[in-house]
Amino acid sequence: MAEDGPTWGDAAWKDDENVRTIHGEKLEPWKTWDACSGPWKFPNGLMQFLMDAGFKCPTPVQAYTWPVLMKGLDVIGVAKTGSGKTLGYLLPGYIKVKRAEHDANIKLSCEHRNGPAMLVMAPTRELCQQIFEESDRFGKPAQIASVCIYGGAPKNQQQRQLYTGPQCVVATPGRMNDFLRDGSIKLGQCSYLVLDEADRMLDMGFEPQIEEMRRHLPQDRQTALYTATWPKEVRSVAARMTKDPTHIQVGSSDETTANSDITQHIVKVRNEADKMKFLENTIFPALQRTGGAGLIFVKTKKSAAGLHYTSMRQVLAENKF
Repeated sequence: MAEDGPTWGDAAWKDDENVRTIHGEKLEPWKTWDACSGPWKFPNGLMQFLMDAGFKCPTPVQAYTWPVLMKGLDVIGVAKTGSGKTLGYLLPGYIKVKRAEHDANIKLSCEHRNGPAMLVMAPTRELCQQIFEESDRFGKPAQIASVCIYGGAPKNQQQRQLYTGPQCVVATPGRMNDFLRDGSIKLGQCSYLVLDEADRMLDMGFEPQIEEMRRHLPQDRQTALYTATWPKEVRSVAARMTKDPTHIQVGSSDETTANSDITQHIVKVRNEADKMKFLENTIFPALQRTGGAGLIFVKTKKSAAGLHYTSMRQVLAENKF
């Protein structure tokens, strides 16, 4: 679980995590797995599954948002990446779907009532895939089927997956709107909506797509919006997408806040050749020396292929193959 950072290993995190309820109903946080179990909470089996997976206790964002989401209220969560928010919104969504299925005695899927019951929107293909992996891992024991749709991949294959009737769809805004326009998916029965990394979606220019999607959603849904920053643009979208939300903030309220667990360096280079020299002389040797892994983002597939070729050539040369 790459997204759920170091707080997962802390068996007894303290109140000094600087968690605040800015607006809305203040509920007692569920700081232990025992506190998460019980009537109208999570099933004991689900909590045992998390414990067996090695998770010591809920993270702060989970402890504070779970009671609100499980009560059926909207949530705005301002928290940095790596705070455990993915399971923070997935698990309450699963419970909502299963309760609705039990009450209606049907499987809530694309084969019934106009589409999935649960929709998670994220800005990038990579984040959607990460969320889908978590949803697939933790949803299967509850018989929650998930599908991931995003741009840059064949539509036909994703359409076939939608037609299998998943209860949960994880999507980027652009591909979701493509499928809304051609009728491949409808959102008439979506009762649980998540906007993850809302600030990044706006930075990438997805506000029109979010607004278009909103017009397809039912009014009586539950919405959870998560963001690392809280500028006026995000506040505006949150006001349109949520109803009387409980606003929970984990950590700093600085609009430009970054994860304090990550050390960031900025290196200025004059041109493409200098950039490659820096990678070859600094990054690649450091990874080889430590045996660690690295993630390098580039603009195009061609750039990725070229960088991969360069790195492999250097590895082969240094090992005298």
